[in-house]
Amino acid sequence: MRVGELVNLRLEDIDFRRKTILLSDPKNGKQRFAFMSLKTMRDIKRWLRYLERYTNSEYIFPTNRGGKQSITGVEKNFTIASNKVGLSVAPHHLRNNFAKYYLLNGGDITTLSTILGHSSAEVTRQAYLDFDDDEVGRIY
Repeated sequence: MRVGELVNLRLEDIDFRRKTILLSDPKNGKQRFAFMSLKTMRDIKRWLRYLERYTNSEYIFPTNRGGKQSITGVEKNFTIASNKVGLSVAPHHLRNNFAKYYLLNGGDITTLSTILGHSSAEVTRQAYLDFDDDEVGRIY
């Protein structure tokens, strides 16, 4: 999901039984579901148990005062945290890497387009098909 979708998440958006997260206000305006692995689901449950002790915010990832985080704030804090562990990573890099590895591991562009919430497979193709020579070799 995009950072803008992440900061809008509320508890009612998560369906642990179906392992889905409803993204109700995405960039393109079309609701979609994000799917969770069992590990992600356990991590979110653990986060919610921690969170409920400190705030009654409607947001899953609130500010210290319980409000909605800004996209810029999340991106800045993420970059600072990644730098502290010796990496240079922004949140969108994770989305980009997911897309590339999904394709490198046999996923198709049409399904990836749906997962990413793009308006068409062509948008996905333009945004994510910039493989380097080593990646092309692995695909081949």
